[in-house]
Amino acid sequence: MPEKLLAIHDKIDALYVVSDLHLGQSRNGTLFNQYKELATLAKELANQSADRAIALCLNGDIVDFLLGSDAKYVNTKTAIATLDRIADGESPFSVVFEGLRAFTAKPRALLLLNLGNHDLELAQPQVRAHFVSLITGGAKARDRVRWSTTGFSVEVQDEKVGVVHGNAADPWNKLDPEVVTAVANSAVDDEPLGATTPNGGTQLVIDVLNKIKERYAFIDLLKPETDAVPPVLFALPGGAEIAKPLIGKAAGAFGVSIRNRLKKLIGILSTDDPRTRSLRRDDSVASVVRDRDLSKDDIRAAVDIALEQQLAVESMLPQGNATLGWFDYFVARSNNHSPKDALRAALREYASGQAFAFDELSSDDESIDRRESKDFTVLIAGHTHLARFAPRVQQRGHYINTGTWIRLIRITERLLSDGTFPKLYERLQTSKVAELDAEIDGVPVIYQENSVAFVGPKQSHGAHGTVALLSFSVDAKGSKAAWTVRNSNLSARS
Repeated sequence: MPEKLLAIHDKIDALYVVSDLHLGQSRNGTLFNQYKELATLAKELANQSADRAIALCLNGDIVDFLLGSDAKYVNTKTAIATLDRIADGESPFSVVFEGLRAFTAKPRALLLLNLGNHDLELAQPQVRAHFVSLITGGAKARDRVRWSTTGFSVEVQDEKVGVVHGNAADPWNKLDPEVVTAVANSAVDDEPLGATTPNGGTQLVIDVLNKIKERYAFIDLLKPETDAVPPVLFALPGGAEIAKPLIGKAAGAFGVSIRNRLKKLIGILSTDDPRTRSLRRDDSVASVVRDRDLSKDDIRAAVDIALEQQLAVESMLPQGNATLGWFDYFVARSNNHSPKDALRAALREYASGQAFAFDELSSDDESIDRRESKDFTVLIAGHTHLARFAPRVQQRGHYINTGTWIRLIRITERLLSDGTFPKLYERLQTSKVAELDAEIDGVPVIYQENSVAFVGPKQSHGAHGTVALLSFSVDAKGSKAAWTVRNSNLSARS
């Protein structure tokens, strides 16, 4: 049963939703770099509010408290200092806070803030109050801010709209209500969860990904991080060892999955567990696979560990299955090919599962859609970082995922080609996010789209309908804004 969404009863003429801004900075740089664009969006909507009631929703993962090698599962003690550092006048993010203050200064503006899974600290009252103080200019402006830990329901232009972040439908990143309540009821100097992790996804970020990102910045830009990232991690030097910190302390569905897989692999490679036989030097990984129900990730890790221990490894599958990217990985690793070849095979698998076509729902989007009420004629989500606009699964209406405004790695066959991949491989060695921005041989490495969900009057921003997925941009000087319609319908029920 999904948690109840906060009902907004204010009259709203137009609703705009953006998600997954991930404001914050680490030694690698910033994931978010659309400073003037977001500031201009807020100011543009502030100007529109002179004629009509405008609501702007920042739909989860507004601030990223998980960035940096010193980040913790949840850290309310340093959260206020983190917010001050982001909003400081010398910070590139300062213009964003300026834009939000301009928006909340308008009498007919309404700012909706929803909790994500990277900004759990905002559930703590003092931290949240401080954040609100940074984006408003006084008591009247603060009254124009609404806050929710679950999402919003609102009626706009005869559409019943639900807005959720989306992580509640993701077993890796779901925040149990008890976790949110513990943070909300804590003092700012408390450790509300102690050593307990909020979920497996947070533990993956803190215990594994943040350590890898110190050396390879591109890891932070791979989405989705559930099925696609582990193969790439395994292909990096030492990748077979990265998940070991999760043994025995993993939590949530993701943690259980990782823990069980590692137990299997440890059983394969050790004589300590009497329930499994060890992998002998004359055994092949293929024979082990036939004896056990292992996933391709299990097999991949077994290949890595077997190679590290100089155990026998042979080709995993017949050549007829060589069209699968993960088969290429096994071939590269089992033949002791270079890390470059192994990473190329892993990135090929990653690319095969990364869907940028926004007119069909992914399985993650379907899970989000099925979880929420059928009563919504428009359901708006984020979390996956990949934009979508498509019919709802079980009912009439439309589902919109607003994706993210941060950079994403987009691996194409041109980048994996013989002529271009060596250059990509060298580029991926950087520890600085900004150094990934430039094209290689005229091929973009970074994909970025400033997506905005819109529900409002017809004929707005070039959209014919009342429901649309838009893109927002500004010119090089930051003085002229432009809207692009990615998809729109005359009605979400048409």
